[in-house]
Amino acid sequence: MISRKPLFWFLLILVSYLSLKPSSSVQEEIWLPSAWGLWLDIHDNWKNTLGFGTLALSAYFAWPGGWGPRQLASAWRRFLIAGALLALIMLFEFLQIFMPGRHADPADLTAGGLGIALAWVAGGKFRRGPR
Repeated sequence: MISRKPLFWFLLILVSYLSLKPSSSVQEEIWLPSAWGLWLDIHDNWKNTLGFGTLALSAYFAWPGGWGPRQLASAWRRFLIAGALLALIMLFEFLQIFMPGRHADPADLTAGGLGIALAWVAGGKFRRGPR
């Protein structure tokens, strides 16, 4: 079976780069189709929802049993993934306070948290399979 962990690490680097670069615009990224970048820049909250949701979903696929001691139930270990990713969003927003051209926005925390919550639900559906 192919490891899904490299995808998580790649997405973590990508989300970190986009969250901490000097400009919040993604339209200027040459690797992203300009129409997508424009749409994401216009709908800024979707940028966070999609970015952190995709990152969370990749984490749930890479570690289907979650993180933490095996004595904990799988749901609690998966909750640790969500908590770590929420802490990451808070860290990025805090660091943006000190970056010229960026600002911390509570709406970004909410949008990223929504993406993580949606990934929690989707990851659970994929783990159980169709009924």
